Amino acid sequence: MKKILQKGTTLLLLTGLLFSSCIDKDYDFNNLDNSIMLRDVALGFPLGTIRYSAKEIAEKAKFNGTTVEGDTIFLRYHTELFFLEPSGSNNRGIQLLNIFQNITPEGSRVYFSNPIFNCKVKNSANDSVTFNINFILGTKESYDSIPADFHGEKYSVSVPANQTVTQRFDRINGRTHRIFRIGDFETGIGPDVMVYGFSHTGQSNDDIQAEMTVKLPLTFDFGSRIVFRHTRPLHLSAYDQNTEEGCENYGDYIEAVVIRLNYINKMPVGGVAEFVFLDKYNMPVTGINDRILNFNRADLGKVQMQGFEGHITNKERSGVMSIHFEKSEWKAAKNIRSMLVITSLANSEESIHFLPDDFLQLKLDFYLKGNIKL
Repeated sequence: MKKILQKGTTLLLLTGLLFSSCIDKDYDFNNLDNSIMLRDVALGFPLGTIRYSAKEIAEKAKFNGTTVEGDTIFLRYHTELFFLEPSGSNNRGIQLLNIFQNITPEGSRVYFSNPIFNCKVKNSANDSVTFNINFILGTKESYDSIPADFHGEKYSVSVPANQTVTQRFDRINGRTHRIFRIGDFETGIGPDVMVYGFSHTGQSNDDIQAEMTVKLPLTFDFGSRIVFRHTRPLHLSAYDQNTEEGCENYGDYIEAVVIRLNYINKMPVGGVAEFVFLDKYNMPVTGINDRILNFNRADLGKVQMQGFEGHITNKERSGVMSIHFEKSEWKAAKNIRSMLVITSLANSEESIHFLPDDFLQLKLDFYLKGNIKL
């Protein structure tokens, strides 16, 4: 402790002790020396704040291509549909999504409530043409493919001469949300590859241009879960160093160590924060169990969306959670060098919609309780 005090913090520390733990005790602060014992005190140290907006959480979960349009965050994927077969013949195009390629080990799964497929067709000819979507198919290795449902074998779009038409397929027109329930909890939910079949009735392929844009709004059906990780330095024994030869370890006087977590949740989902304590080799510390704490979701309100009802945040929730290391754990806790926070946001009951300014904030503090020898 002496090294800490000698680095300019003496006045701050003693002032804090005076007005908190020691106000009713018989300490003479005019006669401090290296042998005085301050009893039953609590010292607090800030560990920092973890704060993510809904957009940042999508990025932390390693979703790709996030964009914000109005009150909606989208994952966006775009591809051109090439005509390699003559007029009237079926062409085939593919589009890679791989939404869960990087996050499946974390246990995430999301069921998009309303995936949007915008098919844009440009007709440069002087005559109108019919553009046919013969099929839209979600595929994933080892699973049966799931098609869009047009209530028929194909969907035809009339494109006037020298004009461009965009046809939207979604939850109502195509039942696209079904495609994103392919897969399982271990391998991830959603297609890895979209396959498109298409044709046209024009005279020449050169007169027709087509492209497909997949827009996935962060509006999730029940059963969805996003998991992300954050690591913070946490050296619990940094203060517990011998200041001089023969000086006692201050850890001998510590009764308990507490990590306090103040959270503010403006997300339309509740969640779980799991704390894993790592040593200098980034391995879990032996003798310290992982801690799991729950936090409440924000208050929700209903909103009518295209073809279904969703829920959005009305009012944020806040609370305090604590992690206690008892004296029996202190020897192991001194080996901690960092803390891995695994946060799971889960939606189990209804369709929810993330607003761009929704956020989750975790403010961490570290407290020592016991006797301090100066």
